[in-house]
Amino acid sequence: MWQASEHSESENSEWILKRSSEWIHWPLFIGMAVVPILLYFYQWRPVIAVVIIVALFWRLFIATWFASVRLADFGPLFVRLRLLTCPLMALLIWQRGDILEAALAFLWPIVTIVIQILLNDFAILVSLFAGQNFLQAQREAVQSRLEAQLSAKTNIAIS
Repeated sequence: MWQASEHSESENSEWILKRSSEWIHWPLFIGMAVVPILLYFYQWRPVIAVVIIVALFWRLFIATWFASVRLADFGPLFVRLRLLTCPLMALLIWQRGDILEAALAFLWPIVTIVIQILLNDFAILVSLFAGQNFLQAQREAVQSRLEAQLSAKTNIAIS
């Protein structure tokens, strides 16, 4: 777990910036390692539909209202874990004869980036109608929550 007291103010600010960007897309980060496994057991269309719905729901209703330093620390772990699950599950699915699902499992990190871009485009569209920068407001809300948690844990002011 990240120990703010062991790092400089600039390192803590950088950590908060990275984790807040990940937190907004938390289900997609977790999904990098989990979705290829799900593709082994379920058809790809419902899996992708559920991932998109959960990611959108998370982003609109949860991400800015709840942020956890402890959970945010797991984001990079899941990103690394995909290096194991994506090729392994792609191989298992390919051996079963499902070439499309095997390719999807192998390329899931790229699909995740496409989904993130689409969600960001959706947020930009919302920003046009709302008259404020929705992406920036989300990022700032998550950053302030993570910053407050780190500051409370270490009694160090982080800005």
